[in-house]
Formats: sequence, C-alpha cells, structure tokens
Amino acid sequence: MKFFNNHKMLGGIAATILSTPQTCYATTNGGSMHKRQDSKLGDAIQQIKNNSIRSFQVNKTDMVTSGTIHLLCDALRNNHSLTSLGFHGIKMGNNEVLPIANVLKFNNSLNKLEIIGCDIGDSGARQISDDLKANSGLRELNLSSNGISEGGAKNIANALKTNVGLVKLNISGNPIGNNGALSIIEALRFNTSLVKLNLHGVGISDAVIKSIPGNRGGWNDKDKEGYFVIDRDRDIREAEAKRMAEEEIARKVETDRLAKMEEARNKQEQERKEAVERNEQAVSRLGTILGHLE
Repeated sequence: MKFFNNHKMLGGIAATILSTPQTCYATTNGGSMHKRQDSKLGDAIQQIKNNSIRSFQVNKTDMVTSGTIHLLCDALRNNHSLTSLGFHGIKMGNNEVLPIANVLKFNNSLNKLEIIGCDIGDSGARQISDDLKANSGLRELNLSSNGISEGGAKNIANALKTNVGLVKLNISGNPIGNNGALSIIEALRFNTSLVKLNLHGVGISDAVIKSIPGNRGGWNDKDKEGYFVIDRDRDIREAEAKRMAEEEIARKVETDRLAKMEEARNKQEQERKEAVERNEQAVSRLGTILGHLE
C-alpha cells in the first residue's frame, strides 16, 4: 500500500489522512494478516474518536470483522467531524448493519452515508430506514446494489414520510420493481426535502418514471449524475403560467372589445355630428331661399 499527502501505513489497510479535509480510506491488501489489519484499522478509528477525520471509507474489505464495524460506529457516538461514511463491497448481515443504522440515531454531523454492494437486503434496508425517520443531519444516502426488493423500498418510503433532511437518495441496482418505486414516489407527497432520486436499474416502467413530480421526459429527464430531479412545484408553476396566459388572453380580448366599442361610439358620434351639420346647412340654405322669395 502507498500513502499520499500526510500518510500512515495501517498494515493491510491503507489510511490516507488528508490535512484539509482529512480523509481516511481503508482498502484490503490480500497479503496482510487479519489481526494486523484490524489493529491498524483501530488507528484510524482513534482518528475518528479524536475528531480529526472528515471522511471514512472502507472498500472491498472482506477481512474487516463485525467487531471492527461495531468499534467504528461506537467511535462515531461522540464524533462531530466526520461528514462522510462509506462501505463498498462488504458483505453485511443484520449484525453489521444495525450499528451503522444506529449511528443515524445519535450523530447529526454525518451528512453522507454510502452502503454500496453490501447485500444488506430488505432487512438491512429496514434497519437503516427505522433510524432514518428521525434523523435530520443526513443529506445523501446511497444504498445501490444491495439486493433490496419491494419490501425494503416500502420501508425506505415510510422513512421518507417523516424524514426532513435527506436531499439525495440512490437506490439504483436494486430489484424494487414498479410497486416499490411507486411507494417511494408516493412518499414524496409527505416529504419536502428530497430533490434527487436515482432509480436506474430497478426494474420499473416508463409510466412509473413519469409519475415522479416534475418529470416530463421519462428516462431522459435526468441530471448528469443520473438522478431524477424532483420538482414538486413544477405542476403548480405550469398551472400558474397557464392561468396567467389565459388571463392575458382574456385581458387582450376585453381590451379589443372595449377598443371596438369605443371605435363604434366615436363613429356614431362622428356620424351624429355630420348629420347635425348637414341639417344646419340645409336649414341655412332654406333660410337663404326663403329670404330671396320675400
């Protein structure tokens, strides 16, 4: 393992400690011993206890034990510096997911959590969802490629109904199907914070995609990161724009009508004046003729 910037060799785990911001990455080294790896990961955990790491990520670490994950999560109880926590490719059961989920109960400084390709399934999604309900600090949650199905999606949807902080959710690569996706989309009627949702590769129809608030282009209506942008006010804005356009048309029609009425009145007035003038001229001519006759 090689380290960059300020660095420490943590046996089988590469821990990069960046000065600004400080970040620790833990990755496996196939030739390292399990005990040495856990021991050196403990050094990184101590950095978390000391509030000197802002980002911590474990990648493909089959050798990291359940006990180590518990120690890591215990360290986060009093941590106020870590803002990003990631687990990539670790096979997790309930015993590993539970302490991670519990972090959401007492830590509101963490604003990004990634559990990617860890096979947490519906039970893991339920554990995360249960503690997500009351959490207000987390802004980004990535649960992609974890074998989550419709049941897990419905647990996530229930959490979204009361969560007030999450703005970005990635559940791509999970077979949640139409019903699972619809439960999450329907939860957006209650949730007002979520603005980005990644549903790539979850087995859903175009009709479901178009039910996302603000979606007009189906699968093509995504940002550069592949997220659907949730625009709850788009329908309201479009309805308001339509109303204003209709009112403008109505005002123009009324203005044209009044203008035509005014034109007609002016024409009638002009015709009246011309008639009066003709009558006066006729009377004048008649007076002249009568004067000559006398």
